[in-house]
Amino acid sequence: MPSPRADLYDRLVEVLGIEAANTMMRSLPDEQPATRSDLAVTRSELRAEIADVKTELRAEIAEVRSELRDFRAEMRQEIRSLHDLFAAQTRTIVVTSFGSALTVATLVFIAAQIV
Repeated sequence: MPSPRADLYDRLVEVLGIEAANTMMRSLPDEQPATRSDLAVTRSELRAEIADVKTELRAEIAEVRSELRDFRAEMRQEIRSLHDLFAAQTRTIVVTSFGSALTVATLVFIAAQIV
């Protein structure tokens, strides 16, 4: 039993001639076109892959969120540490400045007593 492809070739030879029939046959795909069931299987496979990618993406996003929370907590701790350090330095500067001012005032007072 001749195949539909062979029947098509024979008819093309009758209508167009051998060269044109050969050219036409070369331009046709060798495989059968996809059927609806082929497309349904492909669609199903794609949906499964998309679901897998979504699951992986959600897991990655959750991991990034967790890392960001940890980073934010670390940054808050760093800021608190810097705040405490600046507060201690400020107290030191204020006390030192007050002591220096008191010393200068005392020296001025003594100098005024001498003169």
